[in-house]
Amino acid sequence: MNRLTILTFILSSSLYSGTFIGVVTDYSNGTPVIDANIIYTDDISRGATTNEKGLFSIQINSDSIEILVKAIGYKDYNKFVFLDQADPVNIKLQKKTIKLSPVEVLAGRNSLIGVTKNFFRLNGSSSLISRAEVIEFNDTDINRVISQVPGVYTQEEDGYGLRPNIGMRGSGLERSAKINMMEDGILIAPAPYSSPAAYYSPTAGRMESFEIRKGSSQVKYGPHSTGGAINYVSASIPDNLKFQGNISGGQFGNKFGKFKTGVSNKNYGIMFQTVLNGSDGFKTIKGGGNTGFTKNDYLFKARVNSTNELAAAELKVSQTNEISNETYLGLTREDFDVDPYSRYRASHKDKMTANHAQISLTGAIKLFTNSDLTTTLYQNKFHRNWYKLNKIAGQSISSILADGNNGENYNLLSTLNSEDDIYDIKANNRDYLSTGIQSIIRSDFDILGNRNDFMLGFRMHYDEMDRFQWVDLYKMDNNNLFITTAGTQGEGSKNNRLYTANAKSIFIENEVKISKMILTAGGRFESINLERKDWGEDINRDSTAGSIKQAKLDVFVPGAGFSYLIKDGINIFGGVHAGFSPPGPGIDDDDDILPEKSVNYEIGTRYNQGLNSAEILFFYNDYENLLGEDTESTGSGTYAQFNGGEVQIKGIELSLEKVFRSNKLIFPVSFSYTYTDAKFLNSFDSDFDPWGNVIKNDELPYIPRNMYHLRSGVEFNKFKFISRYKYVSRTRTTAGQGDYDRLYSTDNIKVMDLSLKYSINSNFMVESKILNLFNDQSIVASRPAGVRPNMPRTFSMGFLFDF
Repeated sequence: MNRLTILTFILSSSLYSGTFIGVVTDYSNGTPVIDANIIYTDDISRGATTNEKGLFSIQINSDSIEILVKAIGYKDYNKFVFLDQADPVNIKLQKKTIKLSPVEVLAGRNSLIGVTKNFFRLNGSSSLISRAEVIEFNDTDINRVISQVPGVYTQEEDGYGLRPNIGMRGSGLERSAKINMMEDGILIAPAPYSSPAAYYSPTAGRMESFEIRKGSSQVKYGPHSTGGAINYVSASIPDNLKFQGNISGGQFGNKFGKFKTGVSNKNYGIMFQTVLNGSDGFKTIKGGGNTGFTKNDYLFKARVNSTNELAAAELKVSQTNEISNETYLGLTREDFDVDPYSRYRASHKDKMTANHAQISLTGAIKLFTNSDLTTTLYQNKFHRNWYKLNKIAGQSISSILADGNNGENYNLLSTLNSEDDIYDIKANNRDYLSTGIQSIIRSDFDILGNRNDFMLGFRMHYDEMDRFQWVDLYKMDNNNLFITTAGTQGEGSKNNRLYTANAKSIFIENEVKISKMILTAGGRFESINLERKDWGEDINRDSTAGSIKQAKLDVFVPGAGFSYLIKDGINIFGGVHAGFSPPGPGIDDDDDILPEKSVNYEIGTRYNQGLNSAEILFFYNDYENLLGEDTESTGSGTYAQFNGGEVQIKGIELSLEKVFRSNKLIFPVSFSYTYTDAKFLNSFDSDFDPWGNVIKNDELPYIPRNMYHLRSGVEFNKFKFISRYKYVSRTRTTAGQGDYDRLYSTDNIKVMDLSLKYSINSNFMVESKILNLFNDQSIVASRPAGVRPNMPRTFSMGFLFDF
């Protein structure tokens, strides 16, 4: 940390700034206005956007300039700003007297925070990683993007964020199965009900912003309501003709390209974006081999709207293609200590191929001056085949690595030659479908002089996972794997199955404003039908499935919360809500798995005044029944589910932000911290590897007790320097208590990243980044099999343009 301070001082003391800083707030209550556009009136291609605290900064080459401030739901505002102003100017926007247009309604329905993004007065905890913050590092790894958000946990796996493991407030992390993962307000996990383990995650590098909702205000999204929801907000259609791009390259063959163009007029708008991302990989296979990936994204949007501002519709089409030479095979701890970035020869055939296609059509219509209706039809298709080493000589790879370097089959991991049929490589071939329709009616009105904001919504959803897998057997011959027995598609235990889910849900929510108090109450009702069909050896599925397991769930999930404005810029908030996660139909016919249920509480306070902001809250989750799933990333891949009984999770979330000014230099600083205490309240024996034999008061695995994130920087003239430091305390890899055992825990993770940008002019910028500056080498996980490292120090340079 001292090295960062010295570097920041040297840079800031030697350069002159021509930067103007300001804050945009709501005229009526002083709350920050987020994602407001700051436009130079003499050049509409130049400008900035406000962050989640309403802050913005712009470069001024003259003594003064006129800017135009535009934000959805507010009147436009023009103002002359002067470089020599001692204090940052507070631009106060007045709300429109007319209601939102259908185009603005469309934008609002894509958001979890709302069309005007005034989360300062939400009754639950919310975080926004705004457009202004996204472009600071232009991350492609979602783990790095959301590490600044308190109460959100990540477990790294491949170093690139291709398959993230995300949890919130103590919920399970594995494959992000316990949170609602969404893109533009639509469930985006491949099969969020029948198989929620998300082996697909939207490409973080193509997103415009990210929203996180926790607490009582997120129950309306479903199906998971204990932890929270993360919404990836994709690129928007620009107001004017735009050409934007970002090209970068760096160590390990890392390469990235993002291009966007679009235009709008009074009655239509179109946009096309492509993102090309890839790497040669930072790991080395003994004997040679590819450890990199390529991932390409394509996005198209088109919007039409009526001249009378009564209706609008938007079409969205996207395609993602990925080939990654990734493996479940990690390292023994002995080999990690020698070279954490090596891979055993036995994994050189491992490869994931994945394709995702999304289409949605959203329409908005103004029913009355105070009411609107939004309906979305959506379909997501996902195919993936992870062809990867599963067993050696009949022993699972996780068991081999757990035995260490003296294990019976350890030498087969990198042997020169072997007998036939020694290596079991499984094609985890699956097709997913997620489709449905959702509608929301929203109306605001007065009752007894108190403002009400009423929402009623429903969703009809179907999803499925078609599991049609096989196993090929190999031998090692002169340090290369050769197939000796080809498998038959669909043959083998649990390899010929179809999981389906039909879900109908309805939610109702009303927010009433009484003087300085906002009260919100609502709930979601879900009716879920789950089914699992197993055809066994009937690979053609010509007959009725030999095994059919069905389950039906009807559940009501209520929530209530409040927000009280003590004075402009200071409020308190709190809430209580029911938590719920549905189980699957079970892996075996005699399974009787109960859904996950909890009651969750939070209370906190927010402060926002000018360049200073803070938030602190306390949360408490009381689980009646915890649910775990044996995915391939956490165990043997049976997809059996386990009940963990009573669990108590409590903690503190803190965030602080301040902007300093000195000698016309600008120093932004932010800090977030999370404390979590997560324990089992009963003793039991479990076949679920991360739990094992649990004793009362054992801590949950992969939930860090302490996390913090520090971001600091300096803006001067055409330079912008930003650093961020992430600390995550070691976690248990299996449930336990007392002192940590290195064999059953991760390491403390300490990672610093740096970004330096230079604006050549209003249209061109160059940037350089160093990720993991001090080359921290930490064990970040011991799953899927064996221990694995974080990304090593990586340098890159890039070029950005904006016309």
